[in-house]
Amino acid sequence: MSNSKYKGHLQLDLMRLRENLSAAYCEVLTAGTSGAAFVLQQPSGAVYTDRPGAWTFDLSSARGFQAKSNHILGAEIVPFEHARRVMKTKLRTQLSQIDGLLGITKDAPNGRL
Repeated sequence: MSNSKYKGHLQLDLMRLRENLSAAYCEVLTAGTSGAAFVLQQPSGAVYTDRPGAWTFDLSSARGFQAKSNHILGAEIVPFEHARRVMKTKLRTQLSQIDGLLGITKDAPNGRL
């Protein structure tokens, strides 16, 4: 595979990843609590759910926990809105990193250099 073809594939992969992260970011902004005041959250930002796979970035499917519960599985019990802030921060950081790799800047017309 030629170098320019490899770069083209890499750019497309980054653009797809950015699209998926943007969608996840929008979902985090609008996620409802499902009655969960406190959730179990890993350092990665993922929250615990009863669904197969157990950990998810789908905040609306987070399982509720009692505030005074112990740390479980290397994660901690946090208020729902705290979990949302952590996810928003992590997703914004990842989006910013991808924007840097793609040469996207907020100052340039059409968002590109």
